[in-house]
Amino acid sequence: MDSDVLIGQGSFSKVFLVHIDEKPFAVKQIPLKNLKGCNTTSDEIKLLQKLKHPNVIKIHGSNASEDYTHLILDYCNGGDLNSFVKRFGPNFKESLV
Repeated sequence: MDSDVLIGQGSFSKVFLVHIDEKPFAVKQIPLKNLKGCNTTSDEIKLLQKLKHPNVIKIHGSNASEDYTHLILDYCNGGDLNSFVKRFGPNFKESLV
């Protein structure tokens, strides 16, 4: 992986832009300490691996270290859905997407 740049952060994870073979991907880094007693990460991985739809982010892989789980996802340069709705309102036209 080439240079990683922080592009997003939430309560439970950070998202980095990385390039693998010159192609951009988003890597979601989830600290394992945030997941004690919770199967959220494994559930998210299983769900994303099963979903095949043009409007759903594709997972390309995952790995875990002693401290983090990393999900390698499609990179979408338009930002997150929450920011989009704040910018255009909840009744935006489909053509904006």
